[in-house]
Amino acid sequence: MKENKVIDLNEIFNTYFFRNITFILDNKSIKQGRLKLFTMKGFNLKFFLLDDEGNIKSLELPYPFDLIKTNLGYIFDYRLEKFKTLKNTELLQNFSETDIVKSRFYDKPLIVKIE
Repeated sequence: MKENKVIDLNEIFNTYFFRNITFILDNKSIKQGRLKLFTMKGFNLKFFLLDDEGNIKSLELPYPFDLIKTNLGYIFDYRLEKFKTLKNTELLQNFSETDIVKSRFYDKPLIVKIE
């Protein structure tokens, strides 16, 4: 994310409907399926995925401190060193009000692999 600008991720992920998406944390797949719906409400992201059995699973994520596009998809960077470099006041206010220590995503990168 250039200059820590808040990006409307709807514009990005609405182009990936029915594509296979795998979320990888600590080198392990934590959720995967075909993207059925994506919502972004404030600084909360919610992915609805259709699995191989036809069930819809959801994954809720906080807005990343940094967003990096790769050839495989995206990296949602939740590393605290990125938090310390935030310059955008809107992002800082949101994250300072959140207890970031309790989330399993914080202080780690999350790989969003899109096929």
